[in-house]
Amino acid sequence: MNWLDEIEVEELEPVFHAEESEEQLKERFKITDLASLNWALRKLSALSKSHTEELELVNAEIQRIQEWFAKQDETYQYSKQFLEGLIGEYAAEQRKADPKWRQRSPYGYVSFRKQQPKWNYNDEVLEEYLVGSEWEKDYTRTKIEPDKTKIKESQIFKVQGEKIINTVTGEVVPGVTVIEREPTVTIKLEG
Repeated sequence: MNWLDEIEVEELEPVFHAEESEEQLKERFKITDLASLNWALRKLSALSKSHTEELELVNAEIQRIQEWFAKQDETYQYSKQFLEGLIGEYAAEQRKADPKWRQRSPYGYVSFRKQQPKWNYNDEVLEEYLVGSEWEKDYTRTKIEPDKTKIKESQIFKVQGEKIINTVTGEVVPGVTVIEREPTVTIKLEG
Protein backbone atom coordinates (compact mmCIF):
# COMPACT_ATOMS: atom_id res chain seq x y z
CA MET A 1 0.00 0.00 0.00
CA ASN A 2 1.45 3.39 -0.94
CA TRP A 3 1.38 6.53 1.17
CA LEU A 4 -1.64 7.93 -0.69
CA ASP A 5 -3.64 4.82 0.17
CA GLU A 6 -2.52 5.12 3.79
CA ILE A 7 -3.87 8.68 3.90
CA GLU A 8 -7.20 7.51 2.42
CA VAL A 9 -7.55 4.84 5.13
CA GLU A 10 -6.47 7.20 7.91
CA GLU A 11 -9.12 9.74 6.83
CA LEU A 12 -11.82 7.07 7.28
CA GLU A 13 -10.82 5.99 10.81
CA PRO A 14 -12.38 8.94 12.71
CA VAL A 15 -15.52 8.65 10.59
CA PHE A 16 -16.30 5.05 11.53
CA HIS A 17 -15.16 5.36 15.14
CA ALA A 18 -17.48 8.33 15.76
CA GLU A 19 -20.59 7.88 17.91
CA GLU A 20 -22.93 8.17 14.92
CA SER A 21 -25.54 5.65 13.89
CA GLU A 22 -25.39 4.01 10.48
CA GLU A 23 -28.31 6.17 9.33
CA GLN A 24 -26.49 9.37 10.37
CA LEU A 25 -23.37 8.20 8.52
CA LYS A 26 -25.37 7.39 5.39
CA GLU A 27 -26.95 10.85 5.43
CA ARG A 28 -23.59 12.55 6.03
CA PHE A 29 -21.83 10.60 3.26
CA LYS A 30 -24.50 10.26 0.60
CA ILE A 31 -23.25 9.61 -2.94
CA THR A 32 -24.90 12.17 -5.17
CA ASP A 33 -22.63 12.60 -8.19
CA LEU A 34 -19.59 11.28 -10.02
CA ALA A 35 -17.17 13.05 -7.66
CA SER A 36 -18.70 11.48 -4.53
CA LEU A 37 -18.80 8.06 -6.25
CA ASN A 38 -15.10 8.50 -7.13
CA TRP A 39 -14.37 9.43 -3.49
CA ALA A 40 -16.13 6.27 -2.23
CA LEU A 41 -14.36 4.02 -4.77
CA ARG A 42 -10.97 5.58 -3.86
CA LYS A 43 -11.61 4.91 -0.16
CA LEU A 44 -12.84 1.37 -0.90
CA SER A 45 -9.75 0.66 -3.02
CA ALA A 46 -7.43 1.86 -0.24
CA LEU A 47 -9.33 -0.20 2.36
CA SER A 48 -9.09 -3.26 0.13
CA LYS A 49 -5.32 -2.87 -0.28
CA SER A 50 -4.90 -2.37 3.47
CA HIS A 51 -6.99 -5.45 4.20
CA THR A 52 -5.00 -7.51 1.67
CA GLU A 53 -1.71 -6.50 3.31
CA GLU A 54 -3.07 -7.39 6.74
CA LEU A 55 -4.29 -10.74 5.45
CA GLU A 56 -0.89 -11.50 3.90
CA LEU A 57 0.77 -10.67 7.23
CA VAL A 58 -1.64 -12.94 9.10
CA ASN A 59 -1.10 -15.79 6.63
CA ALA A 60 2.68 -15.43 6.90
CA GLU A 61 2.47 -15.60 10.70
CA ILE A 62 0.10 -18.55 10.57
CA GLN A 63 2.54 -20.34 8.25
CA ARG A 64 5.46 -19.69 10.65
CA ILE A 65 3.43 -20.93 13.62
CA GLN A 66 2.28 -24.02 11.72
CA GLU A 67 5.89 -24.84 10.76
CA TRP A 68 6.99 -24.39 14.38
CA PHE A 69 4.13 -26.57 15.60
CA ALA A 70 4.89 -29.26 13.02
CA LYS A 71 8.41 -29.56 14.46
CA GLN A 72 7.03 -29.65 18.01
CA ASP A 73 4.42 -32.22 17.03
CA GLU A 74 7.02 -34.42 15.34
CA THR A 75 9.05 -34.51 18.55
CA TYR A 76 5.91 -35.19 20.57
CA GLN A 77 4.77 -38.03 18.29
CA TYR A 78 8.21 -39.67 18.36
CA SER A 79 8.42 -39.44 22.17
CA LYS A 80 4.85 -40.67 22.58
CA GLN A 81 5.42 -43.70 20.33
CA PHE A 82 8.67 -44.52 22.08
CA LEU A 83 7.11 -44.43 25.55
CA GLU A 84 3.98 -46.30 24.45
CA GLY A 85 6.27 -48.95 22.92
CA LEU A 86 8.12 -49.37 26.22
CA ILE A 87 4.85 -49.62 28.14
CA GLY A 88 3.48 -52.10 25.57
CA GLU A 89 6.54 -54.34 25.86
CA TYR A 90 6.32 -54.32 29.65
CA ALA A 91 2.55 -55.02 29.58
CA ALA A 92 3.01 -57.92 27.11
CA GLU A 93 5.60 -59.52 29.42
CA GLN A 94 3.29 -59.14 32.41
CA ARG A 95 0.35 -60.58 30.47
CA LYS A 96 2.31 -63.74 29.68
CA ALA A 97 2.50 -64.39 33.42
CA ASP A 98 -1.05 -63.20 34.18
CA PRO A 99 -3.65 -63.13 31.34
CA LYS A 100 -5.83 -60.73 33.36
CA TRP A 101 -2.97 -58.33 34.13
CA ARG A 102 -3.66 -54.60 34.40
CA GLN A 103 -1.98 -51.82 36.33
CA ARG A 104 -3.05 -48.47 37.72
CA SER A 105 -0.71 -45.63 38.68
CA PRO A 106 -1.27 -42.01 39.74
CA TYR A 107 -0.47 -41.07 36.12
CA GLY A 108 -2.53 -43.56 34.19
CA TYR A 109 -3.92 -47.02 33.64
CA VAL A 110 -2.60 -49.89 31.52
CA SER A 111 -4.75 -52.82 30.47
CA PHE A 112 -5.73 -54.86 27.43
CA ARG A 113 -8.94 -54.46 25.47
CA LYS A 114 -10.32 -57.09 23.12
CA GLN A 115 -10.91 -55.82 19.57
CA GLN A 116 -13.31 -56.86 16.87
CA PRO A 117 -11.67 -58.29 13.75
CA LYS A 118 -11.00 -55.75 11.01
CA TRP A 119 -12.44 -56.45 7.60
CA ASN A 120 -10.46 -55.24 4.58
CA TYR A 121 -12.48 -54.95 1.39
CA ASN A 122 -11.46 -54.95 -2.25
CA ASP A 123 -14.61 -53.25 -3.48
CA GLU A 124 -14.14 -54.10 -7.16
CA VAL A 125 -13.64 -57.82 -6.57
CA LEU A 126 -16.50 -57.99 -4.06
CA GLU A 127 -18.77 -56.08 -6.44
CA GLU A 128 -17.98 -58.52 -9.27
CA TYR A 129 -18.89 -61.40 -6.98
CA LEU A 130 -22.19 -59.90 -5.81
CA VAL A 131 -23.51 -58.33 -9.04
CA GLY A 132 -25.57 -60.89 -10.89
CA SER A 133 -25.65 -63.29 -7.97
CA GLU A 134 -28.67 -64.22 -5.88
CA TRP A 135 -27.29 -61.92 -3.13
CA GLU A 136 -27.08 -58.76 -5.27
CA LYS A 137 -30.40 -57.34 -4.08
CA ASP A 138 -29.67 -57.91 -0.37
CA TYR A 139 -25.99 -56.89 -0.23
CA THR A 140 -25.57 -54.06 -2.75
CA ARG A 141 -27.06 -50.60 -2.97
CA THR A 142 -27.48 -48.09 -5.73
CA LYS A 143 -27.43 -44.38 -5.02
CA ILE A 144 -29.97 -42.45 -7.06
CA GLU A 145 -29.89 -38.66 -7.08
CA PRO A 146 -31.30 -35.99 -9.40
CA ASP A 147 -28.97 -34.58 -12.08
CA LYS A 148 -29.81 -30.93 -11.40
CA THR A 149 -27.68 -29.58 -14.26
CA LYS A 150 -29.46 -31.79 -16.81
CA ILE A 151 -32.85 -30.79 -15.41
CA LYS A 152 -32.01 -27.06 -15.77
CA GLU A 153 -30.76 -27.51 -19.35
CA SER A 154 -33.58 -29.85 -20.44
CA GLN A 155 -36.26 -28.81 -22.91
CA ILE A 156 -38.76 -31.00 -21.03
CA PHE A 157 -38.75 -28.97 -17.80
CA LYS A 158 -39.79 -25.30 -18.08
CA VAL A 159 -40.08 -22.56 -15.47
CA GLN A 160 -43.55 -21.12 -14.90
CA GLY A 161 -43.60 -18.58 -12.08
CA GLU A 162 -42.10 -20.31 -9.05
CA LYS A 163 -42.77 -23.85 -10.32
CA ILE A 164 -41.18 -26.24 -12.81
CA ILE A 165 -43.56 -27.81 -15.31
CA ASN A 166 -43.00 -31.08 -17.16
CA THR A 167 -43.93 -30.03 -20.73
CA VAL A 168 -44.66 -33.63 -21.77
CA THR A 169 -47.18 -34.44 -19.03
CA GLY A 170 -48.13 -30.90 -18.00
CA GLU A 171 -47.66 -31.69 -14.33
CA VAL A 172 -45.85 -29.57 -11.76
CA VAL A 173 -42.52 -31.12 -10.80
CA PRO A 174 -42.48 -31.53 -7.01
CA GLY A 175 -39.43 -30.65 -4.97
CA VAL A 176 -38.28 -27.63 -6.99
CA THR A 177 -39.06 -23.98 -6.32
CA VAL A 178 -37.67 -21.19 -8.50
CA ILE A 179 -36.94 -17.91 -6.73
CA GLU A 180 -36.15 -14.85 -8.83
CA ARG A 181 -33.37 -12.76 -7.34
CA GLU A 182 -32.48 -9.10 -7.64
CA PRO A 183 -29.27 -8.27 -9.48
CA THR A 184 -26.32 -7.65 -7.20
CA VAL A 185 -24.02 -4.65 -7.34
CA THR A 186 -20.59 -5.54 -8.67
CA ILE A 187 -17.67 -3.36 -7.71
CA LYS A 188 -14.29 -3.93 -9.38
CA LEU A 189 -11.37 -1.97 -8.03
CA GLU A 190 -8.55 -0.80 -10.26
CA GLY A 191 -4.93 -0.76 -9.15
